Amino acid sequence: MKRLAILFAVIAVALAAISCDRAEPYRYAGQAGYSAFVTFDGETAVSFVEDAGVVEVPIRLIGEHAKAVSVSVSAKDSTAKNGTHYTLVEPVDGVLTFEPTDSVKVVKVSLVHVDGYVDPGRVVFQLNIDNVTGGLTIGSRRCTTVTIADAEHPLKAFIGTWTQHVVDYWSDEYDLNITIAADQNDIMTLNITGLIPYMFSNYKPLGCVGIGTEDYKKVIIEAGQPTGYSASNLPVVYTNPNGGNIEMEDNGDDTISIITPWGAGNGQSNGWFDLVEDVPVVLHRK
Repeated sequence: MKRLAILFAVIAVALAAISCDRAEPYRYAGQAGYSAFVTFDGETAVSFVEDAGVVEVPIRLIGEHAKAVSVSVSAKDSTAKNGTHYTLVEPVDGVLTFEPTDSVKVVKVSLVHVDGYVDPGRVVFQLNIDNVTGGLTIGSRRCTTVTIADAEHPLKAFIGTWTQHVVDYWSDEYDLNITIAADQNDIMTLNITGLIPYMFSNYKPLGCVGIGTEDYKKVIIEAGQPTGYSASNLPVVYTNPNGGNIEMEDNGDDTISIITPWGAGNGQSNGWFDLVEDVPVVLHRK
């Protein structure tokens, strides 16, 4: 546990060292007295899986430019190392050229698949806009942090988006659309959304947490985790109507099953959603 705490602290420091402040760069574009500028398009942090191949990070030029504009781009290592985890493919010479008709260019990065899972399952580096010609300025999103996630997560059989049509205790039919994602801080923890498809109009659903077993074949969702609150502000929780926790199992054929009944309610025996028949439910990838 002490080793993990130290490791997480190191990662947090690495992320903080290359973090990019998010701001709104488009607010005054085109208004009198404000020049055109370049900025990373979208968020100041993006994530990819290591086996994604060549990925693209767009840079946008906001405002008019009568002549070609050169934008200098660079990569800065952190826990991800150039040549080991990634390679900057384009621009080869570090310069993107915007012609007068161009508004978006992309930085292309080739990701390297590193065999084997390395805890905590992610490394990061930073892309920077270093300089721009033609009298333009650099917008507030002058850098973006790139996270590369390990493709060989020990619970990867569960990670993804899953679907199945079900009929609940009340004979209502639903299309389950469940998303399971790796936790950023714990390799044995998965974040699960969509386990409760619908309850009532003013209900705001919350996801839940599943914990992998030591053999990575099952995920245990502890009953009693909050799913949201009812109109009367009573907590709604995940339940197993038969008692115990909710369990998922890897079927070994790119499907997973929920092998226990599950539902949600505020303490009554049968909640707003309970699936107590047709268990196990086999989920297929979307």
